[in-house]
Amino acid sequence: MATRSSTSKGGSGVSSARYDDVEFDFLNTESAATYTGTVVVRGEAMVLDLPAQEGAAPILIEGRANGHIYGGVNTLRREDSVRVNAKWTQLGDIFVGVWLKRALSIYSVSGSQRKESEYEPQLIHLVESDKTDLNG
Repeated sequence: MATRSSTSKGGSGVSSARYDDVEFDFLNTESAATYTGTVVVRGEAMVLDLPAQEGAAPILIEGRANGHIYGGVNTLRREDSVRVNAKWTQLGDIFVGVWLKRALSIYSVSGSQRKESEYEPQLIHLVESDKTDLNG
């Protein structure tokens, strides 16, 4: 269940809200998974923070609004990171979007090398409970 943990106006006068325990449903042609993360809304930005969980690397995306569509990339740069290019929008009381993921595989053959796999499109469905408005 998504819970709103705080709402405030910073020194710049921009309102922000934080939602903990937001469920992220990922669907692709081979699997479905649900992960839990935090969403922070600051003015025209929506930050999606998914910590490392079983079967998933950590993801931190600061999505910027372009009309009614948010978009951003994973800004974490760690050995276990995945490259993600995401776009999402609100449909009624949920957010739906498409994430393009590309994993980095590290392996050793006469030293470390990086091998990038192909992009894997995924449909994401951010679940909101009690019709909490993530737009503030």
